[in-house]
Order: sequence, then C-alpha cells, then structure tokens
Amino acid sequence: MEDIYSLIEVDEQVGTFYHLSDSQLVKIENAQQEIKEGNFFTNEEVDKEIDEWLRR
Repeated sequence: MEDIYSLIEVDEQVGTFYHLSDSQLVKIENAQQEIKEGNFFTNEEVDKEIDEWLRR
C-alpha cells in the first residue's frame, strides 16, 4: 500500500501548474528571443569572468 501512496504523491507533484502574470510571460518571451539571437553567456564564459573579477 505504501508503494501506491508514493506513486500518487509523485503523480501529484508532476501535475503542478503555475499561473504566470502577463509581465512574467513577456519577460520569458523576451528571454527566448535573446537566446534565439545568441545574446547569452555560456557557463564557461561566466566562470571565466567571475575568476577574473575575483583576482582583482
């Protein structure tokens, strides 16, 4: 019976929905467009920049 309850619990977690405001949706759309245009930093670029900043 515990196995069944654990499956139900997992299923409930998967079914969680979040309602976003119009402002949040616009920000997500803008971010997706920036990614499409290549306007982002890779993890490696950010790590390098942080390392350089910490050496100052």
